[in-house]
Amino acid sequence: LITSPLFLDYPDEAHPVILTTDASKVGIGGTLQQHINGEIKNLYYHSQMTSSSQRRYDPIELEALAIWMCFQRMRPYL
Repeated sequence: LITSPLFLDYPDEAHPVILTTDASKVGIGGTLQQHINGEIKNLYYHSQMTSSSQRRYDPIELEALAIWMCFQRMRPYL
Protein backbone atom coordinates (compact mmCIF):
# COMPACT_ATOMS: atom_id res chain seq x y z
CA LEU A 1 0.00 0.00 0.00
CA ILE A 2 1.45 3.35 -1.02
CA THR A 3 0.75 6.12 1.47
CA SER A 4 2.99 8.89 0.14
CA PRO A 5 3.89 10.29 -3.29
CA LEU A 6 6.46 8.37 -5.31
CA PHE A 7 9.52 10.35 -6.36
CA LEU A 8 12.43 9.29 -8.52
CA ASP A 9 16.01 10.04 -7.54
CA TYR A 10 19.14 10.38 -9.65
CA PRO A 11 21.40 7.33 -9.50
CA ASP A 12 24.60 7.49 -7.47
CA GLU A 13 27.33 5.54 -9.26
CA ALA A 14 29.13 4.97 -5.94
CA HIS A 15 26.36 2.59 -4.79
CA PRO A 16 25.07 -0.65 -6.37
CA VAL A 17 21.59 -0.76 -7.89
CA ILE A 18 18.92 -3.30 -6.93
CA LEU A 19 16.46 -4.61 -9.51
CA THR A 20 13.27 -6.16 -8.11
CA THR A 21 10.70 -7.72 -10.45
CA ASP A 22 7.38 -9.52 -10.15
CA ALA A 23 4.94 -11.08 -12.57
CA SER A 24 1.45 -12.51 -12.66
CA LYS A 25 -1.08 -13.48 -15.31
CA VAL A 26 -2.40 -9.89 -15.16
CA GLY A 27 0.85 -7.91 -15.47
CA ILE A 28 4.58 -7.59 -14.95
CA GLY A 29 6.63 -4.91 -13.29
CA GLY A 30 9.81 -3.92 -11.58
CA THR A 31 11.65 -1.27 -9.63
CA LEU A 32 15.24 -0.11 -9.70
CA GLN A 33 16.50 1.15 -6.35
CA GLN A 34 19.60 2.05 -4.38
CA HIS A 35 20.24 1.91 -0.62
CA ILE A 36 22.10 5.10 0.28
CA ASN A 37 22.81 6.06 3.90
CA GLY A 38 20.04 3.81 5.18
CA GLU A 39 17.44 5.19 2.76
CA ILE A 40 15.90 3.46 -0.23
CA LYS A 41 16.14 5.66 -3.32
CA ASN A 42 13.78 4.84 -6.20
CA LEU A 43 15.38 5.26 -9.60
CA TYR A 44 12.90 3.74 -12.06
CA TYR A 45 9.53 1.99 -12.18
CA HIS A 46 8.16 -0.15 -14.98
CA SER A 47 4.86 -1.98 -15.25
CA GLN A 48 2.69 -3.29 -18.02
CA MET A 49 -0.25 -5.58 -18.56
CA THR A 50 0.42 -8.98 -20.07
CA SER A 51 -0.88 -9.76 -23.53
CA SER A 52 -3.39 -12.54 -24.16
CA SER A 53 -0.61 -14.85 -25.37
CA GLN A 54 1.63 -14.00 -22.38
CA ARG A 55 -1.20 -14.94 -20.00
CA ARG A 56 -0.72 -18.54 -21.15
CA TYR A 57 2.93 -18.57 -19.98
CA ASP A 58 3.96 -20.68 -17.02
CA PRO A 59 4.82 -18.67 -13.87
CA ILE A 60 8.58 -19.15 -14.34
CA GLU A 61 8.29 -17.84 -17.91
CA LEU A 62 6.36 -14.79 -16.70
CA GLU A 63 9.06 -14.07 -14.11
CA ALA A 64 11.74 -14.37 -16.80
CA LEU A 65 9.73 -12.02 -19.03
CA ALA A 66 9.54 -9.46 -16.22
CA ILE A 67 13.31 -9.60 -15.73
CA TRP A 68 13.94 -9.29 -19.48
CA MET A 69 11.51 -6.37 -19.91
CA CYS A 70 12.99 -4.51 -16.95
CA PHE A 71 16.52 -5.04 -18.27
CA GLN A 72 15.41 -3.63 -21.63
CA ARG A 73 13.74 -0.56 -20.09
CA MET A 74 16.35 0.12 -17.41
CA ARG A 75 19.48 -0.67 -19.43
CA PRO A 76 20.96 2.86 -19.16
CA TYR A 77 21.00 2.50 -15.36
CA LEU A 78 22.37 -1.06 -15.17
